[in-house]
Formats: sequence, structure tokens, C-alpha cells
Amino acid sequence: MKRLSSYFNLCLIILSVSAVVLIMPTIKKTYAIGNNNNIVIKKIELKYSNINSITANFIQKEILKGYSQSINSKGTFFYKKPDKLAWIYTSPYKQKELYFNKKLYAVNGRLKQVLVYNINSNIGGFPPDVISLLGNMRKYFKIVNIISNHKNNSWKIELRPLKFQRARLIYINFAKNTYKINSILIVTMQSRIETYYLNERFNKNIKKSIFSDQFPGTYKIIYEKE
Repeated sequence: MKRLSSYFNLCLIILSVSAVVLIMPTIKKTYAIGNNNNIVIKKIELKYSNINSITANFIQKEILKGYSQSINSKGTFFYKKPDKLAWIYTSPYKQKELYFNKKLYAVNGRLKQVLVYNINSNIGGFPPDVISLLGNMRKYFKIVNIISNHKNNSWKIELRPLKFQRARLIYINFAKNTYKINSILIVTMQSRIETYYLNERFNKNIKKSIFSDQFPGTYKIIYEKE
């Protein structure tokens, strides 16, 4: 089976996003979970519950257990409310992954094929829409810790799924002033996958053609079991 993006790997095993060895930045202060941290979480949830679209460039790094070198990729990410997601890869190969209408389309231009997966509305207890997760973090996760990095002016939030999943821990790094996502790290028993987001833009128009299930006639369409 094709190796999917961080989000959809996590989506197919928990919620979906993935990543590299975590390099801890210089931390100035660590907060215990309390009222001040609840305010931070509430602000993030409010921010993402009011977002209609996101566009961002991404760099993704993954290290699998037993391997020393990372698998690196980059491209552009798109989200459109209520549940449209797209990863357009430019490196190491040009390919894309699309999610809409409860289907995941993994498009491989080199092989001229499209793998189509039927996706339940809730995967392992999580909605496939990552923005719904950020808008309701406390519904799906235990907030383990919130770390303030004054040097980078960011919050690093450590999350543990409330329901048992293969993803053991999730770290999301938010900019303090804008609550934009700087990076997402997923730690599983098999891998560590980190996705860095750049040039993130909220509520901008996205072309309808990004989320299209019309593929060249020369492409083979393969329907995978759920």
C-alpha cells in the first residue's frame, strides 16, 4: 500500500499527521496545567472553530523505527470548511492526496494511478477534519503539558488521545500572537513524524479545481478496502 502523508497516516491509525526526531528548543518556562493554560487552549479552540480555509507550505520529515535517515518531503497544504483537505507534493515526487466527500484520493502521477479509500466520519473516535480537532482539543485529547518558548514566542502543547490509539503523543507548536501552527509532531511506536508549516494563510479563497475528482483518462482508478 502507498505510504500516505502524515495527516492521513495518522488519520488511518488515529487522527492523521506524522514525523522526525524531536529536537527540543531552549525552554524558558514550563507551566503546570491550570487556569492560565485553560485560557490558552480556549483561545486556540476559538480561533480554529472560526476558520473557513487554510493554505500553507509544508516540510515533512519522518524517521521509522530502526532507520537513522529521515524520509523528507515538501509541498502545499489546503483546507476548506467543512471537510476538504489536500496535500500537493512537489518533492521528492510530484503527487497529491485529496480528502472530500468521505473519500481519500491518493494520486500518483508517475504510476498514473489513483488509490481511493472510503473514510468513516470518525476514525478511531476522531473526525478526519483536522480543523475540527483543533477546535475541540479537549473533547479528543488530554492536555498533558503546555510549554512556553519565549525565544521563539510560541506555545508547545503536548496531547495524549483520550481513546487508546497507536499515536502515543502529539505535540503541536503554535505561534503565540496568531495561534498559527508552526509544526505538528506525532510519536508512535513505529515512527516520529514532524510537519513544519510555512506561509500559513487563513480564510483565503481556494480554487475549486484543487478538490476535484476528475483525473486524466489514462489514470487507473483503484478502490481500496476501508
